[in-house]
Amino acid sequence: MKNSSFAVSEILNKSFQFIFANLSSRLKDGFLLVVLITLCFNALNALMANALATNFTILLFVFFSMLLMSSIGISVHKEILSNYKQSFFSEFLSLKNIKYFINIFLITLVAIFPLLIHFLFKISNKMEILGLNISYLFILWILTCILSLKFIFILPKIALDYDYNYSFSELNTVGSKLFIIFFIITIFFFIPSIIILSLQIALLNSNSQIYVYVKPIFDLISFYISYLNYLVVFAAISYAYKKTKS
Repeated sequence: MKNSSFAVSEILNKSFQFIFANLSSRLKDGFLLVVLITLCFNALNALMANALATNFTILLFVFFSMLLMSSIGISVHKEILSNYKQSFFSEFLSLKNIKYFINIFLITLVAIFPLLIHFLFKISNKMEILGLNISYLFILWILTCILSLKFIFILPKIALDYDYNYSFSELNTVGSKLFIIFFIITIFFFIPSIIILSLQIALLNSNSQIYVYVKPIFDLISFYISYLNYLVVFAAISYAYKKTKS
């Protein structure tokens, strides 16, 4: 793959402009999706509170949420790379969306592999690997994140129906820059998420009766923040892919 150099600030600027240049439209586009996920989340909480939720129910909700996220990704890629805007639900149950979801899962699995190893050793009360403390897995996690991002351009290829393969030919040379970009985006949306969480905890501690009624509103805001986060992340992938292909 041909890779042109790009500045981190350039991709970040374009990605945030993607939502903030027409924020009202972005909020309107995601309204039904966010309301739907909020209703499902609160229904799941109600089932769990009454001990009616099973592991299958929880997994079904996670799978449903991931499919929605994948359909957002496909729509964003098409809008930026093909100048074609479509509903987030257009590809929801399509084979393309399933394929997109599977690839997100595989890429994520590569990224978090050291964290999984850390978790397994932690629950086994083993604090060392080959004589090294398991805390050093954090360094390996950064490296696996960068490695996984080197395969991230498979996602826009799926959205655009381009050919791709699982080989070194798919590796890009901008994985480290993408890691920095994703880190900055995560921090940007992490701050309002923490503020909303803090407000929920404060209200729960001060007046739990009122909290029961306003919790869905807090959930709606939280999911809206996550939705905008996804938009910026997928926009960053799209703009980075577009830049490397130019």
